[in-house]
Amino acid sequence: MIPIQRIIRNRFDMDPLAVNMRKIAGKNYSNNLYNIAKIMRKY
Repeated sequence: MIPIQRIIRNRFDMDPLAVNMRKIAGKNYSNNLYNIAKIMRKY
């Protein structure tokens, strides 16, 4: 699974738009993790 992801990643690195979208997706992912952690702390 990891080698396939690497190949996909290398293919995306050539496309600036894909790189931008991956950055945005990464940001959203970490924000979601942070929000989930905050919610879990309340309970």
